[in-house]
Amino acid sequence: MSLEGKVAIVTGGAGGIGMGIVAFNFVSPSSRAAAESLVESLRNGGHEAFCIQADLANVQAPATLISEVLSSFKTTDINILVNNAGLGDNRPLGEVTHESYNTLMDINVRAGVFTTQAVLPYITRGGRITNLSSTSARGGYPTQSIYAASKAAIEGLARNVPASQRCGTTQDFADIITFLAEERSRWVTGGVICSDGGMVYT
Repeated sequence: MSLEGKVAIVTGGAGGIGMGIVAFNFVSPSSRAAAESLVESLRNGGHEAFCIQADLANVQAPATLISEVLSSFKTTDINILVNNAGLGDNRPLGEVTHESYNTLMDINVRAGVFTTQAVLPYITRGGRITNLSSTSARGGYPTQSIYAASKAAIEGLARNVPASQRCGTTQDFADIITFLAEERSRWVTGGVICSDGGMVYT
């Protein structure tokens, strides 16, 4: 599968999971050096990449992000958004403060919601929006109460993205089977994959 010529945004792309999937970096000030190093590496490999420094907790950040992407790539279209930026917090409910709650929700929920909202006018037909969640959203972990709630919220957002509004084709299913047969799917196991164009919320 080729993504050649696609414009992709990966929030929180300077390290961790994001670093593994990044083509465009939107990073916090503390990640600037790592992001610039990654961008240089991508460019040396013949790819076009840019780094934007901003704070996703800032309510203006999504609009800034989209504007910078369109300007940097000299385009009016965005093909891919990966909402990857997130924070972790390990504390039981009794130790949650207003500050820790707001910090988690600002990055893990609000940033994803409004970045998605901001990109919608520019997403091309057939474009992709992916939200990264966590098993915490569906599991029971005594020290991840608010973190789990934040990830459950982002899953709720993903479930309510408009359905494809078309019938599935044999190719739609064949592509999934091919992916599952490849080594790339090695971390997908023991689960049920729902392929219905968003008809049923999973």
